[in-house]
Amino acid sequence: MSSSHNEVKESSQLDSEIQIQMPQLTITNMTKQKRCKAQSLLPGQAKFVSMMPLLFLSGITCFMDTQATNMALPYMQKDFKISESLVQWSLTIYYLAQASLSIPLAKLGENIGQVNILLILFVLSTGLNIALFFVKNFPAFLVLRFLSGAVCGGQLVCRTSLVRKLAPPEKAQAYIQYLQILLSIMVIIVPLLAGILIDIQWRWVYIACAASAFLNIFTLIPYTNPETPKEKAKFDIWGCIVLFFAIGFLDLAFTILSTYHYLGCGILVVLSAIFFAIFIFVEKRASDPVLPLQLMKNPVVSYLVANICSFYIGTGFGYLLPQTFMFYGHPASQTGVITMAAAIGMLTISLFLPKLSKRFLNKYIMVASFSVNVFTLVCAIIFSSNVYAFIGIMLIYQIVYTFLSQLIFPITLLSVPPQFTSQMSAVPTTARTLAQGVTMCAVSMIMQVSYDSMKTGEGDKRAWANAMRINMIVFLLFQIIGLILLVFRTGYAKNENGKKGFRADKVRQLKIMNGVEENSVLLRENVEGK
Repeated sequence: MSSSHNEVKESSQLDSEIQIQMPQLTITNMTKQKRCKAQSLLPGQAKFVSMMPLLFLSGITCFMDTQATNMALPYMQKDFKISESLVQWSLTIYYLAQASLSIPLAKLGENIGQVNILLILFVLSTGLNIALFFVKNFPAFLVLRFLSGAVCGGQLVCRTSLVRKLAPPEKAQAYIQYLQILLSIMVIIVPLLAGILIDIQWRWVYIACAASAFLNIFTLIPYTNPETPKEKAKFDIWGCIVLFFAIGFLDLAFTILSTYHYLGCGILVVLSAIFFAIFIFVEKRASDPVLPLQLMKNPVVSYLVANICSFYIGTGFGYLLPQTFMFYGHPASQTGVITMAAAIGMLTISLFLPKLSKRFLNKYIMVASFSVNVFTLVCAIIFSSNVYAFIGIMLIYQIVYTFLSQLIFPITLLSVPPQFTSQMSAVPTTARTLAQGVTMCAVSMIMQVSYDSMKTGEGDKRAWANAMRINMIVFLLFQIIGLILLVFRTGYAKNENGKKGFRADKVRQLKIMNGVEENSVLLRENVEGK
């Protein structure tokens, strides 16, 4: 299943206690503005049905890009005549740009208005995708992929911000949930379409992306641009730049390792560590940091690490699926069918989970899902030589992972005091987006090095199965780490009082008092509000 599911896996189950913080909007005389052409799209009064064309087409643009690119990697490798570790940079550099620049673009949207910034981004997206169709040089292709990642990342965050501002305040949370359902439905459709286009010629997926981006320009015409705040939002541009290099050097280290240049790999790892240290130094002094370090305490860190561990595995499966199908000679359309089946299963779980979450503690649900997937990965190690067993195991893992992905976002937000919710809202997505690039580099490196060292000739199925087995062992280690963190380093949320098995002394929340952070276990009187 593609790693681009990060935008869908944002929780659609935000708890009712989490208040979506929206800037005060002044809509007096808004009808006099020239851009105001639809009463159903006024800020603070918009109807979700009226927003659906924009939301659906913008989702198609970005999801088709990442989903189809992931599925097309084996075909790109043949066309560009490069290695597995090199071709995956088509996605890695995309994720790097997305993680590094999406927050600054969101701040820019606050300054000039979400409708204006989206219009600019849709125009750029149209041009970039047309260019991707024609470019034949891989370095130039990577430059365009980097720009596409930045543009798409900006689209996603500005689109969500626009939904929050247009929605009536009392319906803001519901509108975000409707958006997740709409995206979940879209995830079912796109993989099959992408597979068909790739079987024709993989470059046509970018024409499809260009077409949807172009149509998005017209969907913006009836929108009224929400008023911008008088005090302009500030960018932590240095933090974004340093973070880009810190992750980029780590990604490059895995790619260099696949060519057996151990000294170069070591140098890049050291450079990555240096830039991470600089990043921490810069963030501690930033007025509006990319990563709120004062909140990076337990249980927040445990939730983030557990999610990243599972996301590494999910992204790894997403990378390995089209590679495996290509190796065994299956067409890309079959990859699309499998991905569509996984999406249907995930959507089913997403609809069923709210009822389950009302009865059982979220920690128990997450621990149970992690435990099931530990067993699933053990089976993957045993049956890695059977392609059909691999497909079944991947489907089970992705569907079970939905329990965690749908719960982790609201639980992370509930782990910090309400006044810090807005600072935390982008952290899970940013962390997962960064993990995507690292995962692509690491998994492709393991496959390439393992297969090349064991194969006795081209198409050696035993060598391929053993290389898959090594990746499954790494997946299992990450899964066990996440399970240990959830069992021993997390607790309950205070809003779960009344659920079966709830204990007030097991509630864990980060408390910040007088500027001092402490990882606290809330007492019963805190839970009951005494």
